[in-house]
Amino acid sequence: MKRFLKNICCRENNLSNYRQGLIAEFYAIIYLFFSGHAILSWRYKTKYGEIDIIARKGKKIIFFEVKKRKRISALINVVRAQQQRRIKQAAQIYFRKNPALQNYQRSFDVIFIYEVWR
Repeated sequence: MKRFLKNICCRENNLSNYRQGLIAEFYAIIYLFFSGHAILSWRYKTKYGEIDIIARKGKKIIFFEVKKRKRISALINVVRAQQQRRIKQAAQIYFRKNPALQNYQRSFDVIFIYEVWR
């Protein structure tokens, strides 16, 4: 199993950072789905930027940023203020385009994925 996960999850596979990010987002979607979230959008793009995952749980809409790093220590302060502003602006556009969700609570969260097999 360890070898299988190592081969899928990007370590020393010469995968581009872009592909590694896609795989990390896919793992996050699986986790959220089995945690009871309804996935509303993946890689939602606006002129301000991209929101990795938009999910709903109960009466709450959650905007997730997914970050993958090789070391857990590299995950601290990964989402900078400028990126937070872009995500909030993109979220405002999402709510304008989906008026039925206006009464839902809003939340912003980060999912960190790091390699635990070394």
